[in-house]
Amino acid sequence: MNPEEEKILNKIKKLFALSESPNEKEAASALNKAKVLLAKYGLEHSPLEGPSVNLTERELVRNTDIHDWQIKLIECIGESTYTEAIIESFEKERRIVIIGRRANVLSAVNLYKYL
Repeated sequence: MNPEEEKILNKIKKLFALSESPNEKEAASALNKAKVLLAKYGLEHSPLEGPSVNLTERELVRNTDIHDWQIKLIECIGESTYTEAIIESFEKERRIVIIGRRANVLSAVNLYKYL
């Protein structure tokens, strides 16, 4: 492993450690940044995060057309439930994944369904 790869892995590990913060907003933000780095460098997160991380992710929306109002709504829900949303694009389809602590993710999913 070259020094640059080691630096990136250390940063991701630190972000996963920060995702255990008692401050839920800080924890969700750290997890989101770690997921973005993992995606950017094509890495898997399971060997990095270790057994103590109590985080989960759920697919919220999968559709060819995700509207601006849906994204705004999910951003508001994320702020109120201390979760983060990641928008992933595939060939002709987009999906939104909610990441955070299990109880917060379930709250976000149920709130989105309700609204």
